[in-house]
Amino acid sequence: MRILYWNTCITTDPQALFDRLSLFHQLYGGIDYFCLNEATPQLVELMRGAGWRIFHVDNTDVKGVAIASRHPLRQKRSYLLSSVSRQGRQDKNHLLMVEAYWRNKPVTIATTHLTYLRFKEIRRRRQERKELVRILPRNRTVFGGDLNTIVIPFAKWDVEQLGYQNKVKGKTWCWHLKNTLRRIPVKLQLDYVFATHDIRDVVEAKILKEQGISDHFPILVTLY
Repeated sequence: MRILYWNTCITTDPQALFDRLSLFHQLYGGIDYFCLNEATPQLVELMRGAGWRIFHVDNTDVKGVAIASRHPLRQKRSYLLSSVSRQGRQDKNHLLMVEAYWRNKPVTIATTHLTYLRFKEIRRRRQERKELVRILPRNRTVFGGDLNTIVIPFAKWDVEQLGYQNKVKGKTWCWHLKNTLRRIPVKLQLDYVFATHDIRDVVEAKILKEQGISDHFPILVTLY
């Protein structure tokens, strides 16, 4: 089974992004699930029109979190991790889960996009961490997404304390000049993939050094 986690931030052309996702699907022998952060309704409709089954929830404005599957979507679950009111709109973050089948047994695929870590968001991040600890399953789960964190104990530490193992070690984000896709050499790890103790030895995650579509790199996950 192959899962691709990706924050598609910055992308303004949904067709170009859809074409890139389709290319990944071809290059890597078929992607079973795309877990996408900052997915727009336009991208969702393009994928749905191509036959992908979509589970999509809006987070902020027109961007949300989505799971696209080439298999029937089972046990779709959405959990609200946090919500704040800003300038007349609700800024929300959700955790999405679906049930897949691997080795003839169910496995949970989960994804989220947490609040950007800054001082004024500390209280909100604390709430999100608390909800993650409460909601995430304790077995047969692959969980990933943009956690917007580079230090413990913000989110990464909490997930590891549940018995999850971090499968990604490397830079997944490269800062861009404003309103451009020009990269400058400031790189951090903001995106993670975790696996529970009962499947982590057969989960491999690889950072794809994709250029030009997003300021984040995709992460290709394979369950053997």
